[in-house]
Amino acid sequence: MIQGVASIVLAVSLTLSVGAFAQDDGPVLTLEEAITIALIDNPSVDNASLDIDKSGTDIDVARADYFPQLNATVKSTRNFITQSYTYQQGSLGNFPATGPIPAETTEINSSSGWANTVGLTVTQSLTGIYAVTLQVEALSIQERIAAEQLRLELQDTAQQVKQLYYQILASESALKDSQSSIALYESLVGQLGNEVAQKTALEYQLLDSQAELAQSRMQALEQVNDIATQKEQLNNLMGRDTQEPFRVTGAFVPPVVDVDGETARAVALAQRPEMRQAELNIALAEKQIAIEEYDYVPDIDLMLDYSHNNYDLLPNESLYVGVVLSWEFYDWGRRSSTIAGDRISVRQAMNDLASTRASVIADVNSSLRDIENALAAVAAARMSQKAGQEKLRVTQNRYNEQVALLSDLFDAEHDLFDANNNYIDAVLDAHEAQAALSSAMGEQ
Repeated sequence: MIQGVASIVLAVSLTLSVGAFAQDDGPVLTLEEAITIALIDNPSVDNASLDIDKSGTDIDVARADYFPQLNATVKSTRNFITQSYTYQQGSLGNFPATGPIPAETTEINSSSGWANTVGLTVTQSLTGIYAVTLQVEALSIQERIAAEQLRLELQDTAQQVKQLYYQILASESALKDSQSSIALYESLVGQLGNEVAQKTALEYQLLDSQAELAQSRMQALEQVNDIATQKEQLNNLMGRDTQEPFRVTGAFVPPVVDVDGETARAVALAQRPEMRQAELNIALAEKQIAIEEYDYVPDIDLMLDYSHNNYDLLPNESLYVGVVLSWEFYDWGRRSSTIAGDRISVRQAMNDLASTRASVIADVNSSLRDIENALAAVAAARMSQKAGQEKLRVTQNRYNEQVALLSDLFDAEHDLFDANNNYIDAVLDAHEAQAALSSAMGEQ
C-alpha cells in the first residue's frame, strides 16, 4: 500500500515538473541576442578588452619620456663640527695697488646655523627621443596583439553561446519526444486498466505499462533539469544572473552549410586572430632588435641646472646650461649577446607563424570533414526516425486489432525513442560542427 502511494506521489511530481516547463518561462531570447549580450557582458571578454586599455596606458607612460625631466631638490643641513679656514698673508696675491691679499693672516670659521639649498634641474634627452619612438612602436604592436586576443575571446565566446543555445533546443526537442511517449503510455495505461477490470487483459500488462509510463516521466524530468542547467550556463556566459528566465526560439533543424574548402581556408588565413598574432610577434621581435641596436648610440642630453643657497662663503645662486654626453663604449659583449638572442626570437616567431598557418589549415579541413560526417549522420538518423514512426504506427494499429503483442508495442516505442534521440544528437552535432567551422574560419 505504501509503495503504491509513493508511486502515485512520484508520478504526480514528475507530471507537475514536466507540465511546469510547458508554461511561459520568461521572454524570448534569440540566438543573435544571446551572442550580442555575451560579447558585451561576458567577464572574459571584458578582461580581454581591459588588456587593450592597459596596453594603451603603457604607451602613454612611454610617450611621457618625449618631454623634459624636471627635478627639484630642497636640502637643509646643519654642521655640527666647527670648521675654520686660514688664509696666510698674501696667499691670494700681492699687488702694487693693494698690497698683499689678505693684508694679514686671516681665520674664517664656518657657520654653525642651518644651510639651505634649493635646486632645479631640467634635462631634455636628444638622442633618447628616437629611442622613445622605437619603444612606443613596440608597445603599439603589443596593443594590436592584445586586440587580436580580444577577437579570439569574442570568437570563442560566440561559439560557446551557439553550442549552449543549440543544446537547449536539442533538450527541448527531446523533451517533446518524451511527452509524446508519456501521452502514449497514459493512454495505454487507461485502456489496460479498463481491460483488467473487465478481465480481458492481465494485470502484469498493466503493471508493465505503468512502469514504462514512470520511466518516460523520469526521462522527461531529467530533460527538464538538463534544460535548467543549460540555461544557467548560458546566463553565466552572457554575464547575467544565472536565475534570469528566458525562452529559446527557432526550429531545431539541420544547418545549411554552403562553403567550399578553398574559400574556407583562404578566409581562415586572412581572419584568424592567431595568424595576425603570429605575424605581429615577428614584427615585435624585429622591433626589439632595433631598440637594442640603438643602445649603441651615445646618450646626449640638454641640461639646465639652477641652485640657490644661503652659504656665507659661496655665491648664493648658480645657473648652468649645457650638453651632457654619456657613452658606454665597451660593455663586454652584453649588447651584442642581447641582439643575438633577439635574432633567435625572430626566427622562433617565424617558425610559430608557419606552424600556426599549418594548424589553421588543418583545423579548417577537420571542421569541413566534421560537417560532412555530421550531415551524413543527420540523413541516416532521419531515415531511421521515419522508419521508427511508421513501425510504431503499424504496431499500434495491430495491437488495437489484437494481432500484435503488448511487448511488440513497447519494442516499437523504444525503437522510435532511440531513433528520435539519435536524430536529435545528429542535428546537435551538425550545429556544433558548423559553429566549430565558423570559429575555424575566424568568424563570430
